[in-house]
Amino acid sequence: MSLRRQRGATLIEILISLLLITIGMLGLFATLSSVTYGSSTSNRMAQAQLRAQSILEAIRLAPDTVLACLANATDATTWAACEATCVSNQNVDMGGSAYNASSSSSPCIFTTGKMSQINGPKPLAVTGANPGQAVDRGNQPYGLAFDGTRTGRDTFVSRTGAGGRVYNVQVSIGWNDDGSLNIAAGTAGAHYITLRSGVFR
Repeated sequence: MSLRRQRGATLIEILISLLLITIGMLGLFATLSSVTYGSSTSNRMAQAQLRAQSILEAIRLAPDTVLACLANATDATTWAACEATCVSNQNVDMGGSAYNASSSSSPCIFTTGKMSQINGPKPLAVTGANPGQAVDRGNQPYGLAFDGTRTGRDTFVSRTGAGGRVYNVQVSIGWNDDGSLNIAAGTAGAHYITLRSGVFR
């Protein structure tokens, strides 16, 4: 009688196959991780841009006295006083059209500290009062970026042009990946969106 030798996978071949599958799965997980991070960053950029547009639009619609207040401020940290001036002057004439926002102070919001007054979806992890637009649905806070340089990552309003009738407006909104508002220049994880416009009066 002759014995037939049966051929099968040896233990070494199985281990090598498992090693190759594990390496492939690790590569797949690394790709998924970077895709998730990219999606999160994209969402935060869109959220920051919406907040910057909101502030930029409020500045564009502000009465002349408020624009002058914003332009005379040393930096954006003192814009809260201009918000108060805007709220107290909500019924003023703006180039022939009445500016009346008595039902809401949202047209007078120039700082991210007051963004909670603008309705927004409630963050998933927050119980109690709705923080409005102060944070996004992931509870990420956003803040005005300013460094007093009036360059790329600064928030400011300045007068320019003949007769000082043109206002140069720049709004920078920042956030940090660690979920804090630590957005000072050079801080690890800090990101910014900057929008710039001109207002003619």
